[in-house]
Amino acid sequence: MEDKEFNFNDEVDTLKNSSMFYMSLGSKELFHSNFLHWLSIINFDVFLKIMHGLSDVDNFWWEEKYKPDSNNIEVRREFHNFDLSIYIKVGEKRHRNGESYDVWLPVLILENKMKSLAYQDQLDGYLGKVYEEWHDYYKSDIENQWKGATKVSFIVLSLVTPSLKGDSQYGKIKCKWFLKNYKDLSIILLGQVKSIVKEFDKSIIEDYCSFVKALFDIANNDWKIDPANSYISKVCPRYSNDEDVKQKVKQLEELRIYDIREKIVYDQLINLLQEKLINAKLGIGVERYNKDSYNTYKPKHQSTNLPKIICNTNFFHGVGLFEAIYLIRGRKNAKDEPFFLTVQIQGKHYTRGISRKNIVKIDNQTQIVNGKPHNKKVNCIKDLTDIGKENLKFYIDIDKNILGKYDNSFIYTKREIGSEVTIEVLINIIVENIKKIVANANKLVEPQIFF
Repeated sequence: MEDKEFNFNDEVDTLKNSSMFYMSLGSKELFHSNFLHWLSIINFDVFLKIMHGLSDVDNFWWEEKYKPDSNNIEVRREFHNFDLSIYIKVGEKRHRNGESYDVWLPVLILENKMKSLAYQDQLDGYLGKVYEEWHDYYKSDIENQWKGATKVSFIVLSLVTPSLKGDSQYGKIKCKWFLKNYKDLSIILLGQVKSIVKEFDKSIIEDYCSFVKALFDIANNDWKIDPANSYISKVCPRYSNDEDVKQKVKQLEELRIYDIREKIVYDQLINLLQEKLINAKLGIGVERYNKDSYNTYKPKHQSTNLPKIICNTNFFHGVGLFEAIYLIRGRKNAKDEPFFLTVQIQGKHYTRGISRKNIVKIDNQTQIVNGKPHNKKVNCIKDLTDIGKENLKFYIDIDKNILGKYDNSFIYTKREIGSEVTIEVLINIIVENIKKIVANANKLVEPQIFF
């Protein structure tokens, strides 16, 4: 497959003319796992060669012994939250009621990232899941517990190759992830298409390779963030006044892949932010958001050291945001709300906010003065919102301060970001504000319920 000079409109035309592309829109990530699973059914040898190529090996240690016609190997989809996996049958075990059952263990894990980027905590977590399956089988045989888990091949298949080293660790176990992209897959697959017997199957595979290569080219040429040279309009092209940019947005929306663009762009931003915060060596933990980040009441999180910094990306009312959260107190129970400060970029606005349950009381007693909440509330958060204000003077008019609230648990100030501010500058400002929050941590007192 020859590389040609990137042309956005040419790649869009490729997608428009691909039947496989339109079939993929129903479930963008699951579709690709299903496609690879289909390959394993029509020609397992070709499927295996694809896995060889993605793993940079000539063969796997298990493939001579385990064959599809022996019923001792299975390719699985969405099993134990693994997008695609290969399991081998290693023997039988006795169940508590005396009945025997087959024991299957994973030997290859493929994580499919069509709509997002892999991040380190996630990869470490997958290694942990694999280890626990091998651990349960070997029980007290400690030596084989970890040796078995390290025999597993780990692959990340992404539209945009993540900026990770690929090293992963869980306890004393380490592994290497093979970081591959969809262009890699298309090249490997086209090299094997001659081994496919049916012409119809060949045409499906060739069409698939054509459209994933076109998506790869668009994502890696048009969606890639260069922190020093990308501006806020790159993150939020809907705000751009450039007619060419508006036309690109329209084309991506018509193809129903603008959401993929948004998620990939914001995943790049949050990875850049997390890396910058870790390198700042603030003396407290920096982690990627997960569903239990705030839940300190859960047993496995009760020893979590607070405060800590949580890097998060989300979409609110259809507008993307990325943020650094300074978590002071987590949830004490399922109905509780955490107390934290956040520095975030949402759309074209820079925001500093405070989240605390009942920080605002929404009823007729709330007093508004000149369109702003009553001074009693303003004074209670003044010391917090003023942290880092001097860093904003060179591109934001400090006097145009907007104080807002969301629901009864979030109060914030926001300012519009200048069109010529780079992503590098924005990330540095978030980091500097977090540094100032950490430096002034002894001044941070949890606000009481107002009124």
